[in-house]
Amino acid sequence: MRRDNFTTALTDAAPDNPTLRIAYDGPAGDLARRAEVRPLGEFLLEANAPAGQVLDLIAAARDGEEQSYTVRIEADGVDTESTDAAAVDADDSGLSYEFQALFVYDTSGELLRQHSLIPSGVEI
Repeated sequence: MRRDNFTTALTDAAPDNPTLRIAYDGPAGDLARRAEVRPLGEFLLEANAPAGQVLDLIAAARDGEEQSYTVRIEADGVDTESTDAAAVDADDSGLSYEFQALFVYDTSGELLRQHSLIPSGVEI
């Protein structure tokens, strides 16, 4: 899967359920394989996203009681029945995941801790 196969949109910035929608337009088999073999703790995907969307998502997550956010991956032709047990919701149009961490990097690949959502107790 390549970063340019993903398009992002912040669809809900409310602290109770901030949601980032990601449209996937690459090969369906690649997405299904990536989600099927994802071990616990490994990242789900990398995507380029406008800074404003990411910062708004992180601000909303930080303001929420759970300090978490939802990622909704929408793709045509993906078998959501057998794709990923870690998804909190799956239907004909895609998969939803709930996360408590989001790592933000600058253009040179350096982690921007002050702009990232890092749960307490996580060492990097």
